[in-house]
Amino acid sequence: MNTYDTFAVVINQDKLDAKHIFADKKSKQRYINYAYKCLMQYTMANLLNKKAIPKDEPITINIVMDSRPATKEDTEDLRLSIIESLKYGSYDAKGKFVNPIIQNLEEVRVQYKDSETTPLVRAADIVANKVFSVYRKDKLDSEYDDKIEQDFIAFLQLP
Repeated sequence: MNTYDTFAVVINQDKLDAKHIFADKKSKQRYINYAYKCLMQYTMANLLNKKAIPKDEPITINIVMDSRPATKEDTEDLRLSIIESLKYGSYDAKGKFVNPIIQNLEEVRVQYKDSETTPLVRAADIVANKVFSVYRKDKLDSEYDDKIEQDFIAFLQLP
């Protein structure tokens, strides 16, 4: 049995309004934060459904990601959007309102760590590279979609 659950979000850039989203760093960062928020909604709902996390106990979420250029403001925006979506509800990737998932959410912490010195971040890097290589090679081939989705607790595709 795995101690850790694996989840991923794939952004199909061909379906994005790239001119708008990649117009500047701030727009790109907002979209990346949106993708993370959607992934957290989806992941936490799946973990609650499989009873992997307690429904009635206070919950703190620690998110540790590979280091990347992000301002303190970007990190705080991400943290607050995750809290808002999980504790108070928000809109999902399809534009539908998602009710609050974790009303007893106490805290969300977001940290960036170097994958060379943090083993779990390095493991996440390996998973991300595997997902990336499958999707680049097979351009969302349904056979690979099915295989990847079986291996993940939450697998979300965004345009």
